[in-house]
Amino acid sequence: MKSSSPAKIILLGEHAAVYGNPVIAATVNLRTYIDVRKRNDSKFSVTDINKNTEIFNSIDCPKFTEKFPVVAEGIRKVENYINQRYGLNIEISSQIPIGKGLGSSASLASALCMATAGELEHTLTINEIANLSWDIENIIHKKSSGVDPFTVSYGGIIKYTKGNGQKIDADENLDVAIADTGITMDTGNVVMDVFKLKERNEEIFDEWLNTMKILVNDGINFLKNMDYEGFADLMNINHGMLYAVGVSSVELEKTVFELRKFYKGAKLCGKGRGGIAIGLKKITEQNPINLNFIDAKICNEGVRIEK
Repeated sequence: MKSSSPAKIILLGEHAAVYGNPVIAATVNLRTYIDVRKRNDSKFSVTDINKNTEIFNSIDCPKFTEKFPVVAEGIRKVENYINQRYGLNIEISSQIPIGKGLGSSASLASALCMATAGELEHTLTINEIANLSWDIENIIHKKSSGVDPFTVSYGGIIKYTKGNGQKIDADENLDVAIADTGITMDTGNVVMDVFKLKERNEEIFDEWLNTMKILVNDGINFLKNMDYEGFADLMNINHGMLYAVGVSSVELEKTVFELRKFYKGAKLCGKGRGGIAIGLKKITEQNPINLNFIDAKICNEGVRIEK
């Protein structure tokens, strides 16, 4: 069974989502593809994005989990969930840059869950795929909000509140630019640093969360009314809020301020301290020459079976 799942960007609200706040996210048209086939033995063969193949004697092989944590945990979760055990051949290919805040691990987990269950003749609902992928993300990235697996599973522009994704009736042809800082980020450590900051400053952080919630709720209304200037203003405020909790970096600040020469709104995107920044609503015909753009646009489709 072959399946694929898209990348994602966060339009408003990252980090606050970990604490139950709503967030606005969207899928983009870069995808992870995975092909899963049953074997005649109990071994697992994994061919990675570089076309290197390794064979492991069992799902519990420590080297399997160390080398391919998402794949090993994903197979374990799905096989336990549907109560079936098989050796598998797994082949992975991907268009999504790793460690950039585009949800590469969630995309892999989502596609893997659909393909593994399908190959074992079990059809999972999108919600089941999203929740299984969230479980996998929690193991890999520690304190996952769930926004990545739910977004890439459902697809489109969504409002996500912990454990619940809801599509927003908005124009999916938003002119969003995605710029790469060139710095790979460490999702788990960034999330834990923000958590420690919250523990040291509970009252201030509660106000920060309240403000982030207002940003997201206003942002949903702006999207529905196609008020992209208003939404761009919120993106700029959102970036300042993220800077305040220590998740920006020199590279991100340079990228965001360069984007703002050409776009009405710009912000870091994802967990921060590297990865990507996004810009919205172009204000000039000129194009930035000092930025490395990722060629992608918002799309409507989430995880799917490939023919």
